[in-house]
Amino acid sequence: MVMSLGRIPLQDRDGFGLFMLLPDGRVGMDIGTSWANAAERVAPRLQGLDVFCDPTLATIGRRFKWTSQEPTSDQLLERAAVAFGFANDLSPAWHPHVVDFVRAWNAFFPLRLWEQLPAEMSLRTLLRQGDEVTEGCLAVLGQNRTEYGLAWYRDWRAFDALWNGEPYPVNGLSVLAHDDPFLEPVFQPFGVPPVTTLGIVDSKGKRPDLDTVRLATVAMQLMLDVLRDDAPRSRPAGDGLTLEFKREEKSAKKPAPPKKKARKKK
Repeated sequence: MVMSLGRIPLQDRDGFGLFMLLPDGRVGMDIGTSWANAAERVAPRLQGLDVFCDPTLATIGRRFKWTSQEPTSDQLLERAAVAFGFANDLSPAWHPHVVDFVRAWNAFFPLRLWEQLPAEMSLRTLLRQGDEVTEGCLAVLGQNRTEYGLAWYRDWRAFDALWNGEPYPVNGLSVLAHDDPFLEPVFQPFGVPPVTTLGIVDSKGKRPDLDTVRLATVAMQLMLDVLRDDAPRSRPAGDGLTLEFKREEKSAKKPAPPKKKARKKK
């Protein structure tokens, strides 16, 4: 059996984190007072496995007969997802959804859509759950050069009210680049800044839950779909939920009656 072991720097926290990707796809993390201490904590659980550790752990790894090896892109993605989940107190059971979220962010941010779309522009969306349909909107953030990312408004009227300076309850979520020294090392290999996401309920931000993570992922995927000719019409956004762009219906105009030919005068 083979597994990989990598380091997650906890720069602004008390501890040193070790990321674990197990053969059955499970992931884990352990924290010690030093890299050596963290390694000693996880080593007993790894007996009987062929362990590959990244080169930053080579010196410590030799003590436990771990093979030093550069992490693959998939392992780097898994590591970023573990760190993001740890930073946001997300349940390890949500890890596959967090991986999808991080993957979407890594693809979305390099597009720098805030340089192409005006701040006052929004794209209408439809959130479907069974027969219930809610019309909201997506807006790209970053035109003011302070917050880069996007926001999804459950009710499109909230976005219009904000631009008109009118009071209106905001519900939805935001996905933003985030200056976080803890997460920066694990996002650096992808050439993107760390990311944060917040749920918004009655105009107040709240820590992300599973619904927020899944909707935020789909919101970014929809923005990526704009650039694809073969993009799906809608995307699953949770249990029984789908999110899609609203399609403008073409008005059915009656064909104009044929013009009568002028009779030639005799």
